[in-house]
Amino acid sequence: MKRYFDKKKFFFSPARVAKLGVFITIISGFVLNGCQIRNQDNLRENNLSLSSETQEQILENTYNKQKDLQLCDGEIDNSLSKKSSSVYPLNNEEYLVEIMCFLAAYQGNYQYFLYKINSGNVTIKPLYFQEFIRDNNNKINVKNIRSLGGSPTYDPQTQVLTIYTKGRGLADCGSFSQYQWEESGFELKEYRLKSECDGNYLEPENYPQVYP
Repeated sequence: MKRYFDKKKFFFSPARVAKLGVFITIISGFVLNGCQIRNQDNLRENNLSLSSETQEQILENTYNKQKDLQLCDGEIDNSLSKKSSSVYPLNNEEYLVEIMCFLAAYQGNYQYFLYKINSGNVTIKPLYFQEFIRDNNNKINVKNIRSLGGSPTYDPQTQVLTIYTKGRGLADCGSFSQYQWEESGFELKEYRLKSECDGNYLEPENYPQVYP
């Protein structure tokens, strides 16, 4: 009897499909495990320690360059600022400097800087953020700003900066934004805006989304 080679049966027989499924599962496991390991490495890298002496030195160097950096555009409460500002390590050479400029009636005003040490040389670069504002014609415009007003929270593990800004003391309007650190600056991740100060409180995370 003449035998012939049936490619369809060879490649798609139940036994081969089962073996192929096992093979794909194993490969997927390796890939996912590799991603998890890389993520854990990144978390360990971001979990850098910072001595109080280093933080004080970084803040002092930043304050000493107030004029060059146009720190807080000259509107700074030095006494409060030095008590309320923070430094976060980004890696072994770079630091995120959070400067509180002043405290308004119900929230603070902040500026952020990238502080870098390379071969003993220090560079300090101001950071910019995208902000959305609704104008009198009800049109939403975007602009780049240096100062952020509101209540900031920075997560060193995810390197995400979250800002909640009240439109007024009653907290019935305002904005909610998140920025992701990328290489040498923050990129806007999410922006929510409630322009109507209508007396109705809404959780900032539930404000109308304008970006993305």
